[in-house]
Amino acid sequence: MKQPYPGTSWVAHASPAPAPQITLLCFPFAGGGATFFREWGRWLGPEIEVWPVEYPGRWSRMREPLCVDAVDLAERALLGLGERLPPRFAVLGHSMGALVAFEFVRALRRRGARLPERLIASSRKAPHAALAGPPLHELDDARMISTIAARYGGLDPRLLQEPELMAMLAPILRADLRVHEAYRHYEEPPLALPVLALGGRDDTRVSEQDLQDWSGVSTAAFSLEMHPGGHFHLEKRSEALGRQLRAALLSDE
Repeated sequence: MKQPYPGTSWVAHASPAPAPQITLLCFPFAGGGATFFREWGRWLGPEIEVWPVEYPGRWSRMREPLCVDAVDLAERALLGLGERLPPRFAVLGHSMGALVAFEFVRALRRRGARLPERLIASSRKAPHAALAGPPLHELDDARMISTIAARYGGLDPRLLQEPELMAMLAPILRADLRVHEAYRHYEEPPLALPVLALGGRDDTRVSEQDLQDWSGVSTAAFSLEMHPGGHFHLEKRSEALGRQLRAALLSDE
C-alpha cells in the first residue's frame, strides 16, 4: 500500500489529501518549523497534499545538528526526501526557505532526479541578489532576536524576558540566519520550470522589485503577486492567496 506521505523526519504535520493531484513541499523561514504549514492542507483543498519540511535541530529533530549552509541543507533534504517524492509535486519556500527550496531544486537537477512542476518563492530576494546590512547572525542573542522582531515581525519581543525559551530559540535562529546571510550564489544554467514569486505589500525588507528578480532563475514562465501584509503575509492565508496557489498548483502549464 502506498504511504500517503514519507515516514521520515524531514516531513512533519503532513496533510494527506482526499483526492490528491499534486504535493506541495513547503520549506519554512529562519527560526520556523513545519507547524507553520500545519493547516495548509485544509486551506488549499482536497486535491493538494501538503508536506511541511522540518529542518534538523528543532522540535521533533532537536537532537540532530543544525545546518548552517543552504546548499548543505538542501542536499541533506534531498537525501531524506528524494526517493519518496511523488510523481507530481511543487516546491514552496518562505523567506530563508525560498533560498533552500531553490537550492533543493538545483540539487535534484544535479542528481538527474525528477523536478518539481513549479517553484514558489515568498518574501526573499532572489538568490543572486546581494543582501543589505551587517549580518544578524553575528550579534549577541538579545540584539539578534530584538532586531529580527523589529525588522520582520513574527517574533514576540517578550521572548527576551524568557531565558529558557531564549536559550532554545537563539541557536536555531543563529544557524538559520547564517544559512540566509552567508549564502554565496554560484552560477549554474537557469532552471526550466515555472516560478511564482509572492510578497507582502507592507514588507519593508523585500520589495516588489526584489521579488521581480526571481524571473532570472528560470527560462520558463514567471509570475509575481503581491498580497496584503508584511514579511509574514502567508500567515493570513487569505482567500485570494489560496485561490492563486490552487490555480498555480493545479495548472497544466
